[in-house]
Amino acid sequence: MSARSPRTPSSSLRTASGQAVVTLDSRDFYLGKHGTPRAPGRV
Repeated sequence: MSARSPRTPSSSLRTASGQAVVTLDSRDFYLGKHGTPRAPGRV
């Protein structure tokens, strides 16, 4: 079995709510309003 290399998560926009969200282990974590300093985009 091959080991997976760790991935760097990236945020995306939830269009229905306007919130930035990141998915980790199939769970969504909301980061705040998209485009604000509390919810940074892709680095």
